[in-house]
Amino acid sequence: MTAASGGEVAVLSVGHGPPRLVRTVAMPDLMKAAFGMALTHDGRLLLVAGYTGTAVLSVPALEDGTGHAAAGCGPARVAVSPDGGTAWVTAQTSNALLAFSTAGLRRQPAHALRAVVRVGSEPTGLLLADGGKVALVTNSNRGLVPGTASDAPQTVSVVRTAAALAHRPALAGAVPAGLFPRDLALDPATGDVLLANYGSGTVEEFPVPKT
Repeated sequence: MTAASGGEVAVLSVGHGPPRLVRTVAMPDLMKAAFGMALTHDGRLLLVAGYTGTAVLSVPALEDGTGHAAAGCGPARVAVSPDGGTAWVTAQTSNALLAFSTAGLRRQPAHALRAVVRVGSEPTGLLLADGGKVALVTNSNRGLVPGTASDAPQTVSVVRTAAALAHRPALAGAVPAGLFPRDLALDPATGDVLLANYGSGTVEEFPVPKT
């Protein structure tokens, strides 16, 4: 788990009995803003997103108390594609959804970037849907960038992931949202998308957009 105010990753033991803190790993490259994280499907890498960078950590090394980090671009959330080959990251201060090769993150982090999709203002939340064919991105417009932030409703950008990776136009449209749309999840009962609007204090539900 990440500690947003402390810039740390906590390693917990959950095998038997209640969770037990094993150790904490300091994340100097993420400063005091570590928020989103995701595991690659082989369980070997933990990707941690924070305002000042994206850390790429070796899980076996974490368990031994060590790790390594690679810089990113002001990210907030990270999600790994179903095939495990791509890590998608929302970059708030560049108004973009970024795609990184997970194999590249292992070998050459500085050259792992595969695609950049321009979305709305200060994207935060991220959800991969429809088997990873669609990426949904909440445009928070939260005021981190000078001249942004308003009381107007925002949107969720709909991105075609295959088009993005092929460097074709990938933005497929937008879904209306409330104020500061923040996080997304899939409703396991209906398959619909659940969206939390932080500024509005509401939760909305909508079908996964068809692209």
